[in-house]
Amino acid sequence: MKKFITAGLLFGLMFLMAGSAWALPIAKDDIIKMSPTDSVAKYKMTNQYPASDQNSPDYWDKYYTFCLESDITFWYSGTFKVGSVADYATSGGTDNAGPYNDDPNWVSGDNKDYISNQTKWAFASYMDKSSAYSADMVQNAIWWLEDETDGVESDWKTFFTMVTNLAYDYDLAKNYDYTSILAGWDIKAVNLVKWNNYDIQTQLVGSKYNPVPEPATMVLFGIGLLGIAGMGRKRTSK
Repeated sequence: MKKFITAGLLFGLMFLMAGSAWALPIAKDDIIKMSPTDSVAKYKMTNQYPASDQNSPDYWDKYYTFCLESDITFWYSGTFKVGSVADYATSGGTDNAGPYNDDPNWVSGDNKDYISNQTKWAFASYMDKSSAYSADMVQNAIWWLEDETDGVESDWKTFFTMVTNLAYDYDLAKNYDYTSILAGWDIKAVNLVKWNNYDIQTQLVGSKYNPVPEPATMVLFGIGLLGIAGMGRKRTSK
């Protein structure tokens, strides 16, 4: 019994060390179509078919999104290609130009407009309780956080107060802990392009973490099972 418990503990440790991977089911070169929302968020994005098989009838689940670039428009009737799924927008805006100028990933001249933690927090807070807030208000707040021309500062202040139950103050908002809620989310910028790879728009997409074991984890899992089985046989042979 002691050996069995020891093996179990070692296996558990290996499993934790290997970790898990989370990813949105959307990737570079996928083909998507944008459409107006059906009461949730501002827009929704639907994967039309896997890029590897353009004749496939399968459709991925829709994703509710917010727009990151207010000066770049798209049309609902067209299809777009995913240029990249990243932590930053590749078109429009200026990196580290938001109202709090506290982007930890900022590198001068790299042309990557990283999504601020405030923006991710706004997305996660809205999606956790969408019925309580206005999608238009959150969209305007996100644009303001991302230093877009259509951003509305008052909408951000109102949303911040509604979610936190704290009276808005610049220093309070700048130093607020936005990361705790993000531990349960995977939020990315989906950079859309046309067929000539010309940037067309960037959408904010996110989902709650859904752990999927990495290959290394599965290998260790198999080794652990074999080890336990081996110990069982050894004990039986005695």
